[in-house]
Amino acid sequence: MARSNYNMITRTYSGKLGNIVMQDDGVIRSIPDLSETIRSEKQKQHLLRFERAKEYGRQTVADPQQSAGYAVYLKRWKKKKKNIGIYQLAIMDFMNPPSIREAGPDSKIGGAGNSVIISARDRFRMPRVSVTLVAPDGRILEEGETGDPDYCGQYKYVIKESSLLQPGTICRVRATDIPGNVTEKEFACFG
Repeated sequence: MARSNYNMITRTYSGKLGNIVMQDDGVIRSIPDLSETIRSEKQKQHLLRFERAKEYGRQTVADPQQSAGYAVYLKRWKKKKKNIGIYQLAIMDFMNPPSIREAGPDSKIGGAGNSVIISARDRFRMPRVSVTLVAPDGRILEEGETGDPDYCGQYKYVIKESSLLQPGTICRVRATDIPGNVTEKEFACFG
């Protein structure tokens, strides 16, 4: 296959043009025939999720308020990838759910058992975090949402009834981002 990386005409082009594809590295080829491809269930689920991400991207671009939320991050991402826009950022946000690193009792303020500190983050805006405290026998002791994160990106959930806590109490943490992705983790916080 012939390749020319320094061709003055094609070096700035990439993408689909009729029945051919022009790649960034100077390769020009025909469109692959994927009509007889058999995909696994996992591949089908991923493609479906990506279609939903593209729809979310289109909705984000159409909504000025939502688009402005991603415009804040555009300058930072343009340093890494110059051809990125709000549509691509929205797809990236949809495809990457928030992460929860750890959760545990806060021993700094008023002793252990008064609050739970959660370390959670998202690529763009900070996620909404909720906490459920579950007794060892499976009963829900209490649940609620945390406040806004502090300057370190940590969330604090103040326990309303610390007298209900017992050894073996589990802390279920749920982080939800703007596109609606949910991440859940359980931590043995007390006992």
